[in-house]
Amino acid sequence: MENKSFGANMELSLDTFVIPTGGKYPIFFLGITIYLFGIFCNLSLLSLIILQKNLHKPVYFILLSLPLNDLMGITAMLPKVLSDIVTETNKVYYPLCVFQGFLLHMYGGGILFILAAMSFDRYIAICMPLCYSSLMTPRAVVLIVSLVWGLDFVLIVLLFSLQTRLPRCRSVIMNVFCDNPSLLKLTCGNSSINNIIGLFNTAVMQLVSVSVQAFSYVKILITCVVMRKSEAKMKAIQTCGTHLVIFLILQINTACVLIAHLIPNASSYMRKALAVSILIFPPFLDPIIYGLKTKELKENIIMRKRVKMDGLSNASSVLTLQGFNLTSESVFPVFLFASLCYMIIVFCNLILIFTIVLNKCLHQPMYLILLNLPVNDLIGSTALFPQLTKEILMNTQTMQYSACVAQAFFIHIYAGGAVFILTAMAYDRYIAICCPLKYNTIMTNAHIMKIITMMWLINLFIISMLFFLLLRLPRCKSLMTHTYCDNPSLLMLVCANTTINNIYGLFLVALSQVIANGTIMYTYLQILVACFRSKRADMRAKAMQTCATHLIAFLLLECLGLFTIISYRIQNISPHLRRFIGVSTLIFPPTLNPIIYGLKTKEIREKVIYFFRNKILPF
Repeated sequence: MENKSFGANMELSLDTFVIPTGGKYPIFFLGITIYLFGIFCNLSLLSLIILQKNLHKPVYFILLSLPLNDLMGITAMLPKVLSDIVTETNKVYYPLCVFQGFLLHMYGGGILFILAAMSFDRYIAICMPLCYSSLMTPRAVVLIVSLVWGLDFVLIVLLFSLQTRLPRCRSVIMNVFCDNPSLLKLTCGNSSINNIIGLFNTAVMQLVSVSVQAFSYVKILITCVVMRKSEAKMKAIQTCGTHLVIFLILQINTACVLIAHLIPNASSYMRKALAVSILIFPPFLDPIIYGLKTKELKENIIMRKRVKMDGLSNASSVLTLQGFNLTSESVFPVFLFASLCYMIIVFCNLILIFTIVLNKCLHQPMYLILLNLPVNDLIGSTALFPQLTKEILMNTQTMQYSACVAQAFFIHIYAGGAVFILTAMAYDRYIAICCPLKYNTIMTNAHIMKIITMMWLINLFIISMLFFLLLRLPRCKSLMTHTYCDNPSLLMLVCANTTINNIYGLFLVALSQVIANGTIMYTYLQILVACFRSKRADMRAKAMQTCATHLIAFLLLECLGLFTIISYRIQNISPHLRRFIGVSTLIFPPTLNPIIYGLKTKEIREKVIYFFRNKILPF
């Protein structure tokens, strides 16, 4: 890949991995698995230190910075690299490239300073145990942590601020991700000062980190040799061994990258893989090593597991749901009605899916995003109806706890998915109507794939976090207050402090609503202005009709969601009405969405009629 001079273009090209067609999805799913596992392990370490009061010690407060730094590093790199692999694109906007480079350098410097701070803490604890409490006060720990992040921030800001003074005349980043050396190669001015500051930063970081750790561990080694108590000696060696393993992993990984760049015959693929590995292996291994090798952390993990298992053993694994209290005469008609509703939902949504998939003329950005809506509706309705119809027919109000958690998870995935999909559809209509000449260049297949992938990944991540926070708590009740399982109902079964869960849940609702309502309000106001300015009546009518369809679907979801939340807050409301409103959120949108889009969208309506006439009823 060659760099060509053509002025300061805001769009850059990355030298991404060249993956065979059959290998991109396995690599993508492997990468996603590694990323989610890394996120899970680091968040577990964070939550363990924050929630366990016996871990509120200087060493663990300093250690708290390590998973935060690892999360920053792996999140700045891996999602973008995986997105480029699956969408087969290599484009990135210059500001985002600079931001990614900034975060990656913050991660690189951060891990060196954090390990140096941890070694200093161990030096005080082992070599001056009597002075430890007086030296490592909360104020001193805050000062150390502030110094770690402050020094890292100042050095990296200085490095990147020098980038702005140089003109750019190239647009190809010779790496899989953005970093300072790659960005520096885009400039066509004198970069001597940048190179000097870059070498100075690297020298300062390495010198501070290596010298502090070398001094600390030599002193600790001498103390351990002199120490008479074998138990204390073993504990000190084990603690320091954990820190040294982390430091050696980082240094060996970095050395391999440097050696690969110095070897002329080394393949570019190997160089890229080694560069990426620096941002994968430390965040992946750090929480595992600390969890396995640090005795106090390991004991707290086991203790929390035992508490959770004791809670599960004390509480029944079978939950009791609030049923509809139907009479024997009404059971069969209600069962038939529920079964009919589910069959209509499945039939209508499958018709919409097949219509879009089988007709090449509908393989357009708008319909590819719309395709996610019936898939999401099927997830939501299938999470509810089979259990509901079984409960009605067999007159049972019990459910296994594991099945209840699974049902709640998919219902929340459905709710979040509906909001994100309708927001993405509003964005598509905004580009189509307000920027029609740029529509084909902006809404490419690769861009659509990015939107869809990010939409589902963000939804999966935030809902997984919601349930991770739920499942960490012990349970001591088994009576549900709702007809089906959801996070608020499951949270009422626990007998521990749920403040973090409530804060995260409210934050999630507020964030999703602000993003969705803000985006949709902005896009449709812009569309409305564009429609009134348009001189062509037919284009205006078509635009208004398309947007009206989206607005009907969005308002239906929002109104039902609002009624459900209000019904939870009103104490005197009939329990039957509350259950009906709760269930209606999972019935009406999945039933009406495919009908609304089938009737109101001309292209889909015509293709559905054609599909039935020629495929289903050819006679």
